[in-house]
Amino acid sequence: MKKYDLPRIKRKNAETLSFYQIPEILLKNKEFSSMDGWSLLLFGMLLDRVVQSADNEDCTDENGDIFIIFTVEEAMEKCKKGNKAIIKYFKQLEDAGLIERKRRGLGKPSAIYVNDFTYLT
Repeated sequence: MKKYDLPRIKRKNAETLSFYQIPEILLKNKEFSSMDGWSLLLFGMLLDRVVQSADNEDCTDENGDIFIIFTVEEAMEKCKKGNKAIIKYFKQLEDAGLIERKRRGLGKPSAIYVNDFTYLT
């Protein structure tokens, strides 16, 4: 790996930094210890999208639940991973009960519901 000669972060640049948050409970809870780190990063990306979609009525279903659209292709681009890997990460999140994907039919991407992990102890 190439080592970059990067300057230190200045106060004026700090506001432009953006981060994906991964809930600490997912790192501490033994139930999630077998999950791939990329799955957890993908979950952070999905959470970020939920926050962005919270005020958009088009992203809320008839029950008031927020859903997001985050395609495999979009995840591949953001994670710099192949199709098989991304499908595996989505499956790990589904198998753990952290997300649910609902098909919308007619070639539309699936709606993804991010489940409320705050109920975990």
